[in-house]
Amino acid sequence: MLQDAQGLEVATDDPELVAAIDACGEGFLQQDLAGVLKIFPALERDSGCVQAQALAAMLQMFGNTWESPRKARPHLTAAQGRAPLATERERLWLDAVTAWADDAKDRAIAIHREIARRWPRDLLSARLGQIHLFLQGDVEGQLAITEDVFDANRDRAYAHGMMAFALEEVGRLREAEEAGRRAVEMQRREPWAHHAVAHVMETEGRWQDGLDWMLPLSGEWQGCNSFMFTHNWWHVALFLIDGDRTDEALALFDTRVWGADKSYAGDQGNAISLATRLEFQGIEVGADRWSDIADHLKNRVAEHIDPFLSVHFAYALARAGRLAELRQMLSHLEAWAPGAPDWCRPAWTDAAIPAAKGMAALAQGDALGAFQLMGTARPHLQLLGGSHAQRDLFQQCWLRAAIAAGRGGAVRDSLDRRCARWPDIAFNRRWAAEAAA
Repeated sequence: MLQDAQGLEVATDDPELVAAIDACGEGFLQQDLAGVLKIFPALERDSGCVQAQALAAMLQMFGNTWESPRKARPHLTAAQGRAPLATERERLWLDAVTAWADDAKDRAIAIHREIARRWPRDLLSARLGQIHLFLQGDVEGQLAITEDVFDANRDRAYAHGMMAFALEEVGRLREAEEAGRRAVEMQRREPWAHHAVAHVMETEGRWQDGLDWMLPLSGEWQGCNSFMFTHNWWHVALFLIDGDRTDEALALFDTRVWGADKSYAGDQGNAISLATRLEFQGIEVGADRWSDIADHLKNRVAEHIDPFLSVHFAYALARAGRLAELRQMLSHLEAWAPGAPDWCRPAWTDAAIPAAKGMAALAQGDALGAFQLMGTARPHLQLLGGSHAQRDLFQQCWLRAAIAAGRGGAVRDSLDRRCARWPDIAFNRRWAAEAAA
């Protein structure tokens, strides 16, 4: 029995394996791809180490495809054989990742909450729990699990970055910005804290502050996993759109947002979101870009992994003219959703399916149908997960559909509120003028 860098017991007698576990945890919290991947060769040293195998299974699950649970199973099976010899915390880790692979995220979250209360120095477990809660749209839960571990980790920049994002999502913006800036003061390479402060500035419509914050830090994103790299550049592109610098945002699409890992669902979502927002601004994204995105969605049409991303995929398939694949995807979701697990069924039935149909309708030129379908989905969009900034894409779709369908009067109040909230973002005023016309 050894201890890791946080003083947590690990059931192994191999210090090099513990070093790899530490590197994986640090890499995960820092979004560092090379660090997390060190766990796989280390397994050759002790293939039965429960903590190491649980981490490897976790990374396989983050592949975010229908194959991910299958790839995680060998790691989980190997860990089960040694589970009686592991610590209680390690066994709970194994149970949590197994629950995730079994599509029981509600149970996984409950286990991560227990670990947070009993072993608050296990910041990695809390971070994974926070991610699960984020993907369910549970902003209060994100804050609660972060608060469970924060006092025990005040010396770690990652805890302040986690707190910054959790506070932003519940609307405590001043505290969120302070926490994010504190994280970066402690450790400049903390991309999640960069991202959390960017969220505050996007939420407040401070696009110039956002650029001034993100661009000097952008050199720290090299070596990040592809999602963190593309997502932070996605935030930069949103600030450029807010500042009417759309040509620069399109250039970022080509050079930073689309291309790091075109096979990864998160990167696909970033690209679709940015391309859609650019077209809402009248920018010609072009058939070639949409076709390229759609080429990488061929294996997504029969998935039911992430309702938030599925809505994006439907729009991209429709926009690229891949209507047979779109029909296959929607048919699959409609057949699967009524029998989905209780914890996620409303996200699919009440939000994802009408929103996917609505965005696909807009992509095909059916503005009235899109307006009606998005109107059905709007009260339930929180269930899709994602952040306020990410879900604003669906709000923009509803607004553009209303204007295109000649229903501008129905959205005038929403547009007026956007103009009042974000006086420095000119496109909201242009859209309000269109609606009035």
